[in-house]
Amino acid sequence: EEAARNAAQCDRIAADATAVAGVTRVGPADAARRLPHLVCLTVEGVEAEPILLALDQRGIAVHSGSACSSEVLEPSPVLEVMGADAERSVRASVGWSSTAADAAAFGPAFADAVTTLRALRA
Repeated sequence: EEAARNAAQCDRIAADATAVAGVTRVGPADAARRLPHLVCLTVEGVEAEPILLALDQRGIAVHSGSACSSEVLEPSPVLEVMGADAERSVRASVGWSSTAADAAAFGPAFADAVTTLRALRA
C-alpha cells in the first residue's frame, strides 16, 4: 500500500516537472522497473545546485545527482551510464510522511524555480 502511494506521488511529481520544457525523467519507462519512492529529473539549461537552493527557499527539499554518489563531488557514474546529465540532475523522494499535498506543491515551485533561473541566464 505504501509503495503504491509513493509511486502515485512520484508520478505526480514527474508529470508536473516534465510539463516544464527541457525537463525529462531519468530511468526506465516501465513503472514496474522504477523505485516507487524516487524521481530523478534532468533540467536543460540549469545546473542542479541553484534548483536545490531555489526549492529549499520554497520549503521543498530535493537532492542532486544519484543517491549512490551523494557524498562525492564528481558527477555520478550511474547517471552518466544512464545517459543523464549528472550536473543537471535533481532527485526527489517521498516516504511514509509525504502527503498528496506535498507532491502537488512540488510542481508549481519547481516550474517557478526553473523559469526564474533560466531567465537569469538569458
